[in-house]
Amino acid sequence: MIASPFGSRPFAHFPLLMPDTLSIKELQKPIVLFCIGFAAVMLALTIAIPPVWTTFIHSWRVELTAAVFLLVTLAAAAYFKWNAAAQWTVSSVEIKLIVLPISAFICWSALSMIWAASWRSSLHHTLVWSEYLIFFLLVRHFLETGRNYSKLVTTAALCIGFFGVLATTGYCTFLAIGTGTKLGIVYAKFGEQANTIFPLVLAGVLTLSGRKFAAGTALLAFLWLLDFCSLSRINILLFAAAAVFAVGVVFAFKRFRPYRRKLAIVAVVLIAVPIPLHVFNLFSDDAGIPMVRRVTDDALISSSNNFRKLMLSISEEMIVAHPLIGIGADNFGFETNAYRASYAARNLDDIDLAQAESEIPERAHNEYVQIFAELGIVGVAVFIWFMLGIGYTAVRIVRDQRGRFLHGYAALLGLALFLASSTVSSYSFRLVQNGFVFFFVLAVAAKLAFRQETSEIPMSIPAGHSRFRLAVSCGMIACVLMIGYCTVRVASVMYATQANYTTDLDAAMPLYQKAIALDSENPEAPYFYGMRLFSTGRYSEAVPLLQRSIDIGKARSEDYSYLASAQSMSGDNAGAERTFTSAVRLYPRSPFVLTRYAALLRASGKNAESVIPLDLAKEINARQANTWWEMLTESPQAAADLAVVCEDYVPLMDLLPQPAMMAVKAEREIRFPKEKFKF
Repeated sequence: MIASPFGSRPFAHFPLLMPDTLSIKELQKPIVLFCIGFAAVMLALTIAIPPVWTTFIHSWRVELTAAVFLLVTLAAAAYFKWNAAAQWTVSSVEIKLIVLPISAFICWSALSMIWAASWRSSLHHTLVWSEYLIFFLLVRHFLETGRNYSKLVTTAALCIGFFGVLATTGYCTFLAIGTGTKLGIVYAKFGEQANTIFPLVLAGVLTLSGRKFAAGTALLAFLWLLDFCSLSRINILLFAAAAVFAVGVVFAFKRFRPYRRKLAIVAVVLIAVPIPLHVFNLFSDDAGIPMVRRVTDDALISSSNNFRKLMLSISEEMIVAHPLIGIGADNFGFETNAYRASYAARNLDDIDLAQAESEIPERAHNEYVQIFAELGIVGVAVFIWFMLGIGYTAVRIVRDQRGRFLHGYAALLGLALFLASSTVSSYSFRLVQNGFVFFFVLAVAAKLAFRQETSEIPMSIPAGHSRFRLAVSCGMIACVLMIGYCTVRVASVMYATQANYTTDLDAAMPLYQKAIALDSENPEAPYFYGMRLFSTGRYSEAVPLLQRSIDIGKARSEDYSYLASAQSMSGDNAGAERTFTSAVRLYPRSPFVLTRYAALLRASGKNAESVIPLDLAKEINARQANTWWEMLTESPQAAADLAVVCEDYVPLMDLLPQPAMMAVKAEREIRFPKEKFKF
């Protein structure tokens, strides 16, 4: 029997399910309470009781849940001391190569509040990484005390497997009826978690037998289905790479020979399990396989790649502007539009500028590039320090274990998969639940790499010691700040949502004003407020609110269109032209923006000037530009009629972006009430 990676006892205790019944005494154990809190964080996104409050860029549900969980845990540790004789032990090497670089990263993020355009975003980044450090140290403590590894890894695996069940259900629904949730948007973020935890779960499952092995194999299947059903190309590729690596390790060491038959069984199950899902195709007219379409859709792949190229170009613009200190932690989404405009001014022929016209880019889709853009050379240097610590951890595991335990290689593989995914992922460390899984696996790897030896001096702090109390106090302060940050942001959204549901505008106005006062970086509050005023004909009052919304990040092409409509309908045609001058700087390859700008110039009697943007729009996409021009200058009906008889026009429902079409339609119906058009 394979020995436990954490001691001399056999690794026979790897429950795939928590015990059916837990005694009161068992429930009072710190590790059980910790696992309950850990599960609450991992499952926080399943709580979506309407109205669903969504904060701008930063997701508050998981962050708030994590802060409450860690605060309660730290308070319990300080009050009960979790056995006064316990030593909170971390090796000196681990302190220098993991704890200190994370601490330095936190401090540099906090310092960036001084120069960041959004000090709140920098504070947010500081608090998120503080949560990571607290979580890592707590997991390390539990791994040092008692047989807690099984409980922790089972908690993480079951939570992620639950999302695999949801993804599978959504996928089958999509196959059966052709509609349903957007699988990639909803579940791709959990793929990183599945890939990171998969190697450790596989290592544990291979030690099981009988019903436990069957249950473990089922759990592995749902981790795989989470990747498959989310339609994420990178997650599927990394999962396949992990499987190949696992086979290589098991067959490379004779010590793992007893696992080979079980690994073969797991491999067959993983290969076969997606096949039955496509029975649901029988209920649909579409017999295609979504994953096949996802991989073979050249247009979709090209669009995705071009978007990533644009984000890298914008990141480079930020790095060149502030190479040493960056633009400020977590400020990428807040500053994207400003640097997009400056990049576009010098690269008008870059076809990638056609991307993300009707979305709000929040992240760079490359964690390392985003760190460089936000925190400069200093931040990158600190992060490299952290990466070197992980590298040294890997060296220690490979050198010291030499094939003794499969779990060491599994932990390293999980870390490698996460870090590889971070080169193209929009999530990575930016989502707390993803970060928690990474730091859990890192804690396992550190435990294996830095086991106490006579050659090392452990850094032991007795519970109740002044250094222990100081560390706990700092952690609790960080948690309280995160709770306050999330509370303020979500309160602003709650007021704005309440105002949206308040029919009487005069009664809604104080609610909108409270939302704006609470969070000045919430663009949704002034946007909805401005749109309410716009819809009731109070155009001049709507203008500053819609402008403010654009200034703080909600700057899609349709947002510029609504603002220009409010300006022109309040008699400020010059203001409308200035608005679209700004829109053209941001979206110089948008047929809609260029055509809308040309129409505004023509409406002001500047016929000669209007030719330039209109010709450029036609050069980019003549059919789109022709239809937009007809819709803007004549009517939606005229544009629709021409699309039927002339191939130089596209149907209205093929216009891009679609939300901009609704913005144009809204203005025309106000100006020309008889021009009602149903799409």
